[in-house]
Amino acid sequence: LGRRHPRSTPFPYTTLSRSTSDHGEGLGDHPNVPGADRHGFVLYESQLRVPLLFYHPGGELAAGRVVTQPVRLLDVMPSVLDFVGLEGPPEMEGRSLLPLARGDGSVELPETFFAETHFQRRDKLAAYPADWKYIENCGPEPRLPPRALHRVGVPEDGARTDVAAEHPEVVERLAAGAQEGERGDGQAERLGDHRRAWRQRGGDRRGRGPGRR
Repeated sequence: LGRRHPRSTPFPYTTLSRSTSDHGEGLGDHPNVPGADRHGFVLYESQLRVPLLFYHPGGELAAGRVVTQPVRLLDVMPSVLDFVGLEGPPEMEGRSLLPLARGDGSVELPETFFAETHFQRRDKLAAYPADWKYIENCGPEPRLPPRALHRVGVPEDGARTDVAAEHPEVVERLAAGAQEGERGDGQAERLGDHRRAWRQRGGDRRGRGPGRR
C-alpha cells in the first residue's frame, strides 16, 4: 500500500486491497547454482513462494488471519471477482480463496502444484506436492542435475541437496505428473518436441535449449 493509507481512498470501508508478487528472488540462498540469485533461472522455493495479503477495512475478512495452506496466483482473480459478486469467464482457472480469507470454510486445491520457466532460454518444469520439490532441468546447465528432487523445508542448492537417486519411485511418479500437467498448456505444448527429445535421451544435459542453434 506504500504511503497511501486505505482511509484516504474514496470508499475506505468497501475497498478490497490485495498485495502479492509474481515471483521471489534467490538473493544468495543457492550459492552453488549459477544465476539463482536472480529470478527466472530456477524453480526453487525462494522464487516460487510469495506472500499474498488481502485487506478489507469494512470487516468482510477475518482480521489478522494467517493461512498456511499453499495457494496459487491464478486463484487471486477468482477471489477478487467472488468478493465483488461477479462471475469470471468460462475459461478462467483457479478457485476463490474467500472461505480461507474469511475463516468460514475450506478450499479444495490440487495436491500437487506445477510451475515452469522459459526465461532467457531456460527450460524447466517443476512439480510441488506436499513433501517434495521435483524439477526437470531441460537445458544444458552442467551444475544442475537433469532431474532433481529436493525435500520441502530444505533450501535447494543444486546437486548438493538433490536426493533423486535415493527416491527413484518418487521421481518417476512426479515426472509423470509433471508431463501430464503440460497437456493443455499452450506454451508447454510448443516446447513439447524439445522436451520429448530431451526425455528420450534420458535427460542428457548436452541437448540444446529451445530456440538455440
